[in-house]
Amino acid sequence: SCDPKIIKHTISLANELKVACVVDAQRNLGEYKNVTSMTPNLPDTENSVGFEIHSPQDLEKAGNILLEQTKAKAILITCGADGMFVAKPNNDFTKIPVFNKSEVFDVTGAGDTVTAVYSLALASGIDPVYAAIIGNVAASIVVRQFGCATTTVEDLLGAVEKL
Repeated sequence: SCDPKIIKHTISLANELKVACVVDAQRNLGEYKNVTSMTPNLPDTENSVGFEIHSPQDLEKAGNILLEQTKAKAILITCGADGMFVAKPNNDFTKIPVFNKSEVFDVTGAGDTVTAVYSLALASGIDPVYAAIIGNVAASIVVRQFGCATTTVEDLLGAVEKL
């Protein structure tokens, strides 16, 4: 775990340089103030907000709590087989389904793929919802392979063309 001073300084520097700062933390999500976004999974979100999430309304409430605590521009909650949920300020919510559920062989690295591709898309200036969709497509590619797999821009473009 990083020292809080390092976290604060890194976020401050990213904001000063106007570069995307995406947090993929498992706990203490409220410590990450003024980030571009964060990508907690459902259990980490539940632990952070203090209640279980069973409905779309629960997701919205949790998203708003994390937005308020962190002052992030967006929160991407990964929900496993139930897809993803993007919360932006002013009650702007988007549910994103999983792509290619039937071809899943190994979910190893899927969350890291989502975070990496989502972060790259945000750094490129793409809206968080579209960035999440691109991350979702990338994850749908790596879960079709055994072990910790990667994808390429060509694979990603090919998958998008098939949607």
